[in-house]
Amino acid sequence: MKNKISQVLVALALLSSTLVSLPSYANAQSAGEAASAEPFNYSALVEMAKGLAELEPRTPERIDQARLGKIEYDDYRDIRFRTEKALWHEERMFSIEYFHPGFLFTTAVQIEELENGRRIPIPFSPDLFSYDGTVGEKIPRKNGLEFVGIRMRYPLNKPKVQDEVGVFLGASYFRFLARDLTYGLSGRGLAVNTGEPGGEEFPVFTKFWLERPGSKDTQMVVLALLESRSVTGAYRFVISPGYKTEIETMMSLFFRNTDKKFGVAPLTSMFFRGENTRRRRNRDYRPEVHDSDGLLMRTGNDEFIWRAIDNPQGHVQTTRFSDYNPKGFGLLQRDREFASYLDTETRYHDRPSMWIEPIGEWGSGSVELVEIPTENEYNDNIVAYWVPKNLPSKHLQLRYRIVVDADGPTHSIGKVVRTLRAPVSEKKSNNSFAEKRFMIDFSGKELESLTAEQPVQAVLSVSDGSFSEERAERNPATGEWRLSFSASRKRDRAADMKVYLSLNGRKVSETWEYLWY
Repeated sequence: MKNKISQVLVALALLSSTLVSLPSYANAQSAGEAASAEPFNYSALVEMAKGLAELEPRTPERIDQARLGKIEYDDYRDIRFRTEKALWHEERMFSIEYFHPGFLFTTAVQIEELENGRRIPIPFSPDLFSYDGTVGEKIPRKNGLEFVGIRMRYPLNKPKVQDEVGVFLGASYFRFLARDLTYGLSGRGLAVNTGEPGGEEFPVFTKFWLERPGSKDTQMVVLALLESRSVTGAYRFVISPGYKTEIETMMSLFFRNTDKKFGVAPLTSMFFRGENTRRRRNRDYRPEVHDSDGLLMRTGNDEFIWRAIDNPQGHVQTTRFSDYNPKGFGLLQRDREFASYLDTETRYHDRPSMWIEPIGEWGSGSVELVEIPTENEYNDNIVAYWVPKNLPSKHLQLRYRIVVDADGPTHSIGKVVRTLRAPVSEKKSNNSFAEKRFMIDFSGKELESLTAEQPVQAVLSVSDGSFSEERAERNPATGEWRLSFSASRKRDRAADMKVYLSLNGRKVSETWEYLWY
């Protein structure tokens, strides 16, 4: 149910896209799409995006109810793709299925196969789908329809079973799986004005090209055209599924204007409740409910920063981590214990982590984390992305690798595995101050090899407030190290806290950061 509703939310985001209304996308012809006898490839797609950026924005084609029929949520669940009709079915390691329009998924995407650079359009046909119940009677057979997305299959978990490994569906959203995991957070092509006044602009992947792989190839290439009111873009995804599913990405953006905030390599996730949140009144039996529990960043100076994410109350919370040539960032699901969730249906303990690894120099900018209040687990309320400091006026080209797996990147120092907080034991009479007790648990081979007698120290700093009763100690039951302290701040201010563990002046853990309201 969670995955179904998340897809609905993606569609709602697409419906709120603020493109200028122009004639139908299908009928629009531009210099960037002029017919050519030359083989089509990523370079040709870049030229197409560049040509479109010089024109007025155009609206992606939406399939209206007169052409589609009134298909609601239950009807849409009764539409199934016929697996035997998938592109490359039983011919290659990969096969491609298509999403039928309906319910809230009504923005058409055009799909073509690429065979040695030759473009082969893939037309919509009702014969590709089975229609259970009465939904088939609602589909007009004479009016032409279009696809709204693609699903990729690959023998991910068993050699002869083609599992679902990735989906492109809604706006510029996509999801990928690694072995033994289930769907959780999403990636996006681009985020525009996320968390800013005036609302977000949602770019759309309007066309896909699928390069035909060899019969035994274990990676495939997807090209995608991105369009929005403020920007056009060309994307090349080289997808390699496995224990770590890697997607090497090339992105070329062309700006119509640069007065918006552009978030590169955005990730979108859900955090409703965790071990660090204030307990809300509810009858939910589950201790924690989230797709991701933290943002990890590897700076250009090789510092690892862990930011435990939260579900803020009453306000959107935006945090920026400035850096130069970052080495990576991502939203991770570190807590893999079933006992933390107690949910056999959603399997939050099996949700993937997603890591962005820049290729080449990205220059100055900031990783931005946006946390949006939510009252349920169906809203994807967490967003993270990179914002370049000096945005080029016309063209931005970047490369990066997306890694989907269980744990995120590995390193030798202690990693944050738990963030806990509780009221202090004694309240002071001064009501203008807020106080809280924090406990952060660190785990790692080097830390676990240390004895309790070794001089591990806590290094703490706070933007506006104070610390007391700091203590670093080894937990004999787990081998982990716990850093605990009391924090105090003025009630009308936020405290940006940073702590890490040190041994003889050498840093032996990640930097834990937290914004305490």
